[in-house]
Amino acid sequence: MCNQLFQGTTVGLEQMLTARTKRAEIQKEMLSMKENTVLLCATLNIPGPVKYSVGLAELFEQIIEVVEDAIALHAILRLYRKEVTGPEYYLLLSMPEKEAKETMLEIEERHPFGRLVDLDILCLVDGQPNPISRSSLGHPPRTCYLCQEQAKVCGRSRKHSMKEMQEAILLITAKGRGKNNGKKNPIDGNSLT
Repeated sequence: MCNQLFQGTTVGLEQMLTARTKRAEIQKEMLSMKENTVLLCATLNIPGPVKYSVGLAELFEQIIEVVEDAIALHAILRLYRKEVTGPEYYLLLSMPEKEAKETMLEIEERHPFGRLVDLDILCLVDGQPNPISRSSLGHPPRTCYLCQEQAKVCGRSRKHSMKEMQEAILLITAKGRGKNNGKKNPIDGNSLT
């Protein structure tokens, strides 16, 4: 899988901005379908110009299986999009926003590939999708793949080279595959397949 991880179509800033706009439209549409719901929006957290490849899709789908196992009883509507700008997974849920966010934080923090995905929980506020922040639940911001700085700080300052970031991601995936050889979900011991 490593050889395939960063082999894919390169995308530019304009494509990423268009994808972000489309995600916001989908989020608003799905949250507007039913009152008292929250929305999970899952995307990969991969720096660089390649956002979708066979290897990245495999990692993403493994995490989505764990997500589905964790909150399937609350699922109302699912949408999975395979885009050149990265896979996107949406799941409309009938559960309290804090419970949903805590469940997603646990997966992000404990699953071997959790660091590579953003599992955002959103709710409607004044008719607009609003993400539930980590800090609102007392969790610290995510740290960089390579150092203990906040990930956003390193990203904005471009503290690390793309090669360093990709090597860190390859290391995460190699370690994660080692932990997942038995195909067990490290969150609850259930099978991943």
